[in-house]
Amino acid sequence: MISVVAGLCAAVVFAISTVAASEVARRVGPFAGSAWVMFVGLVVVVPVLLIGGGPAPRGETLLMMLLIGLAMLAGLLIVYAALRDGAVSMVVPIVSAEGTVTAAIAWVAGEAPSPAKLFGMLLVSASVVTLVALASPAHDGRRTRDRRAALMAAAGCVVFGAMFFGQGRLGGEVSLAWAVLPGRAVPVIVLAGPLAATGRLRIDRSTLVLAVVAGVADVLAMALLVLGSRQDVAVTAVLMSQYAVVAILIAAWLFGEKLKKSQLWAVAGLAVGVALIAISSG
Repeated sequence: MISVVAGLCAAVVFAISTVAASEVARRVGPFAGSAWVMFVGLVVVVPVLLIGGGPAPRGETLLMMLLIGLAMLAGLLIVYAALRDGAVSMVVPIVSAEGTVTAAIAWVAGEAPSPAKLFGMLLVSASVVTLVALASPAHDGRRTRDRRAALMAAAGCVVFGAMFFGQGRLGGEVSLAWAVLPGRAVPVIVLAGPLAATGRLRIDRSTLVLAVVAGVADVLAMALLVLGSRQDVAVTAVLMSQYAVVAILIAAWLFGEKLKKSQLWAVAGLAVGVALIAISSG
């Protein structure tokens, strides 16, 4: 039950983070946007770590943390770049299939899928392919950017799916604060220094507020993911993937984005597929 509650709560919180982060990326670019959002997250995590983070990890656990941090950095840059070029209503549903990637890795690691899980996985994959196909290039620059954004979103989906699996495993060995730390620390170390040196970290007050919202919500969502993964990483990950629906509704309300009827059917198929995987995992 913990994995179900944690996954659903993470979906809502991560949707808020995604929409806020997408606007930050549009305003200051994906590199600076990633640096600011992760810096806010680091500011939140470090005090918790100092107050009661538990014993410091060692050996192979440290290597796993480094890999998770690098995966987070790569995924963020890919997805923020996609959000800069494409609409939230197109990019987010594709990336949200990351939960299925996580579940697939978990199954390969020893948990064989039931027929319902397999059907849900195929339905999610078909929905993602449909969304990418609907963003195929036409004769105008907008459609070309949409196709590029869709392909980047698919790549980000795979990276984040693998990262979530690793973070779930890490959460079983260390405290929540240590498990969330690498995904914030590595992007800040790699991005913030060079950007600050070249004067590319400038940000206005309204964009900083969005970065704070995105960073805090991201940390909370990752903590919920780790908490739920201690019971069942596949269920938690696929339920968290429902954040796509919430993010699309928020984007439609804030930015006036609208879905085409064909896209709406693809998103509906994605939601049904993710739900099937979660229910059959219960």
